[in-house]
Amino acid sequence: MRRPPMDAPLRDDGASNPSGGASGARRLAPSFHPEGGAADGEGAIARAELRADIARMRAVHGIALPLWLLTVGLDWAVTTWVVPQTPLAWFLPWRALTFASLAVSVYRMRRDPPPTLAVVRAIDLFAHTGAAFGIAMMALGYKGIASPYAHAVTCVIFARSVAVPLHWREGARLTAPPALAYPLTLLAASMFSPSVRAQLHDPAALTEFALGVSLQLVGAVFGVVGGHAQWALRRATLEARSVGRYQLKERIGRGAMGEVWRAHHPALRRDVAVKLLSAAAPRDGALARFERELRATSELVHPNTVRVFDGGVADDGRLYYAMELLEGETLAQRVKRDGALAPTEATFIALQAARALAEAHRKGIVHRDVKPENLFLASVGEPRALLKVLDFGVAKVLREGGDEAERSITREGALLGTPMFMAPEQGLGEEADARADVYALGCVLYFCLCGAAPFADGPAATIILSHVAKPVPDLRARCPHALSDALVATVARCLEKRPEQRFADAGALADALAALPA
Repeated sequence: MRRPPMDAPLRDDGASNPSGGASGARRLAPSFHPEGGAADGEGAIARAELRADIARMRAVHGIALPLWLLTVGLDWAVTTWVVPQTPLAWFLPWRALTFASLAVSVYRMRRDPPPTLAVVRAIDLFAHTGAAFGIAMMALGYKGIASPYAHAVTCVIFARSVAVPLHWREGARLTAPPALAYPLTLLAASMFSPSVRAQLHDPAALTEFALGVSLQLVGAVFGVVGGHAQWALRRATLEARSVGRYQLKERIGRGAMGEVWRAHHPALRRDVAVKLLSAAAPRDGALARFERELRATSELVHPNTVRVFDGGVADDGRLYYAMELLEGETLAQRVKRDGALAPTEATFIALQAARALAEAHRKGIVHRDVKPENLFLASVGEPRALLKVLDFGVAKVLREGGDEAERSITREGALLGTPMFMAPEQGLGEEADARADVYALGCVLYFCLCGAAPFADGPAATIILSHVAKPVPDLRARCPHALSDALVATVARCLEKRPEQRFADAGALADALAALPA
C-alpha cells in the first residue's frame, strides 16, 4: 500500500503540491474508528508525550556522553595528585559502565521503530541508577563516604528530571533508585571495607557524607517537583491543542495557505482531517478564498468528492474545516510508480472523477485545478480503488448574484491552476467554465494512458502556449497499450482547443466514458 502525501489535500500558494516532495509522505488512517481504542484523545496525548520523552532523553543523554568522557580528566587528577595510592584503573570500569548505559539509550532512542513506553522507562531506570551506582563505586577510591563525587549524583538526578518530566508519582518512583543508590552502596561497602566502616565513626567524614546525601535528596525533591511542573504544562498544552470540537493529534501537511492536521472528535470517536488557515497566510484574498473552498466543498455530496463534515472559527480566529481522513495515494503517485495504466483502469478512474465534477458543474462550481495530484485513490477494500476529488481552493462559483469579493477572487485567480493540465482559455486568462475542467480531465486521462501529460517540457509559459497553439501529441503513438477508436475520440474531444467543441460539462463526459466498450 502506497502512503498518501503529507500535504494532500492542502494547497500550497495557489497550486496543489500533494506529491509531498521534500516533505516526505505519511500514512493516513481510515476515516472512522468506531472501536475507539488507540484513536481516542487520551491515547493521542499519551503518544505525543512518549514522542516528546524520546526526543528529550535522546538529547540529554547525547549531551551527557561527551561530558561524562571529559570528567575522566578529574579521575586522572585525583589519582595523580590527591590519592596516588589509588590506581586510575579503579575508576575506568565504572566510567565505562555509565558510558555504555548512556550510549545504549542514545542508540535506542534513534532507532526505528521508536521504543515503547516500557522500554523508555526501563532505560530511564537503568541509565540513571547505573550512573549513581558507578559514582558511588568511584567515591570508594577517593575519600569514601566523604568523597566530593557525591555531588555528581545530584547532577544525575537533575538530568533525569530534565530528560523525562513526569507526574510526581511516576517521577518519584523513577528518581528514588538513583537517589538511594549512592548512600546504600556506600553503606553496603562499609560491611566489607574496614576503612569505610571506620569513617562511620569519624564526625568529619559523617558530616561530609550527610551533606552530600542531603543535597542529593534535595535535588531529588526539586527534580520531582520541577519534572511534574514541566509534565503538567506539557499535558495542558496537548489537551488545549484543539480546534472547535476536534483535538489535534499530528500535523500531516503544511503549505503557504494553511495546515492539515489529523484530528479526533472525542464524542463521536472519529478521526478526521482538519484544514486550518495559517495565521501567517496573506490576509488579502486568503481568508475569502479559504471560505470559498469551504462553501464549495461542503455543498458537494458525491461519493467521489472528499467529504466535508464541519467548519468554523478556532479560538485564535483562524478558519478551519473538518473532512474525511483518507488512506491511499494520489493518481500522480500511482502513475509514477506503475507507469501508464491499462485503458480499462484509466477509463474507470476518469469516469469517477467526471461523475464527481458533474455534480460540481450542476451546482455551478468549476474546479479549475483538476490534475493527478488532486485525484486521490482511496483504499476501501474494493477490487478497484475509490477515487476522491480533492482541493477546491481555486474553484470558481458560476452563480448570479455573487458578491464583489468573490468576483474579485475569481479575477485574481484567473491564471491559477497547473500549466500541464490547464485549458487554453484558462492559460490565456479568459473566462473558465465547466469545459475547462473537461479539458483538464482529458489531460489527466491522457496522462494515465501514456504515463505523461500531453505537454510537460519547458517552463510554465511554454507549456501554456503549447496548450493554446500546438496540436496534442498522438495518443496512440505514446500509449503502450492498444486503444479503442472510441476512447481515442473521447480524449481528442476533451482536448479540443475551442471550448464549444468539447463536451459541454463533466456530466456529458461521464456519459461518454460510461458508454465506452469494456
